[in-house]
Amino acid sequence: MADPLIDYTARDYQMAKTALLEYARQVFPEWTSRSEGDFGVLMTELFSYITDLLSYNCDRAAMEAFLPTATQRMSVLAIADMLGYLPHNGAPAQGAVWVKTEDDAPAAVILKAGTQFAAELDIESDEVIIFESDADVTIPADHSPTEIKVTQGETVRDQLVGTSTGEAGQRFRLPRTGVLHDTVKIEVVEAYGPSPWARVDHIVDADPSDKAFTVRTDSNGVTWVRFGDGITGAIPSRDQQIRATFRVADGIKGNLDSGKIVMIASENIYGVELAPDGGGQPRSTEMRGGADPESTESIRGTAPLQYRTQDRCVSIDDYKQEALSVPGVVKATAIAEHFSSVNVFVAGPGGSSPNARMIERIYEHLRGRIQAGITVSVAGPKLVPIDVGVTLWLEPRTDVAHAKFRAKEAVSRLLSPDRTEFGMCISVSAIVAELMRLEGVYSARVTKLMRKGGTDKNPELRDLGLRPIELPTAGTINVAVGDRTTICK
Repeated sequence: MADPLIDYTARDYQMAKTALLEYARQVFPEWTSRSEGDFGVLMTELFSYITDLLSYNCDRAAMEAFLPTATQRMSVLAIADMLGYLPHNGAPAQGAVWVKTEDDAPAAVILKAGTQFAAELDIESDEVIIFESDADVTIPADHSPTEIKVTQGETVRDQLVGTSTGEAGQRFRLPRTGVLHDTVKIEVVEAYGPSPWARVDHIVDADPSDKAFTVRTDSNGVTWVRFGDGITGAIPSRDQQIRATFRVADGIKGNLDSGKIVMIASENIYGVELAPDGGGQPRSTEMRGGADPESTESIRGTAPLQYRTQDRCVSIDDYKQEALSVPGVVKATAIAEHFSSVNVFVAGPGGSSPNARMIERIYEHLRGRIQAGITVSVAGPKLVPIDVGVTLWLEPRTDVAHAKFRAKEAVSRLLSPDRTEFGMCISVSAIVAELMRLEGVYSARVTKLMRKGGTDKNPELRDLGLRPIELPTAGTINVAVGDRTTICK
């Protein structure tokens, strides 16, 4: 008898069962029963069930091995790490508060860096958002308001995270979530005292004697510190304590409106108080720039860019891609007005402007990859608020107030950092399409699209283009509701 034909594409339950019964018909022609009560049919169904499960698991395993098809964040993070891409773990909001000495304070007061300020209690989440001052500030005794720059988050100092076993590749878990990677400092307590170790992006770049460590956050938000194996990076000696200092932030929750900082939260602060504004409320600016950890979709799109430039900058696009490979940079563009000078503009999480430390890190990263004779500069984006006016026509019995609220959300979402790029063109049709997706909206029309504070030079409502160094943000959004009888006028 010729070898029976086997259908190797039969991978689900029904196809596997059909293929097994066909195979049985060829090799056991005397077995003709197909009753559900037949023991042979029972075994065929069991084998088909197992085949279905194994096929599903094989397919899922294969999908999780590739960046475009992986669905689990842990898989995406592992592939990004393999490619050398480091996703950012969020960014803190920043702003300013005003402080003055109390009326009976006899002298000036020095507020140390790290002095904590608290926002009002969020009743829904039962959380208090904490901000810390960025530098030492002297508050004069004349009771005049003094501006203090603050950054959202809390500093955890000298936290014992474990004791070395002397093994290669040790990992230690940091006890808080929301850790900002670039703030992690590690000290190993050696015989003569604490010894600082240096954070590196990739432990494979360290020499055997380098006191280096890396920081990674897993899919559960847990941050881990990893040491070397004696070949790439040194190993802490046995029984040496590992201590960590780091900052934690609340991401997008730290973005607050002005006047939301209500108290000085640090203990043992005497003689100073928050300065009031004209209405008698504590004076503080808007807190902006807070962002949550990089999304899975953002990692999926950005990680492959790591290999495009091959660690050198030749074309203008190479400068952009290399800047994007620096942890914490989520948007970048490069412009060359002269053949020997390149200007790189970058934005951090949430469209925030990079601080001086981030700009210096980007500059150092690019400087080692540029051609001889080329100078490069790094700066933050020019943020351009966009004012938008729209008119909605609603279906009968649609709640007007709710529809206007959802329309404002939709336009703000269209101008959110996740959906904007340097020098983009803001399309009238894109705004209309976003509004038409809302339930209860019969029709929509854009009545205003312009830069904030500009004159209305766009009467025909053409698409609004931005300069290459500009990033759009949501400005004033006005929503009106029209009468359906006027929809075609």
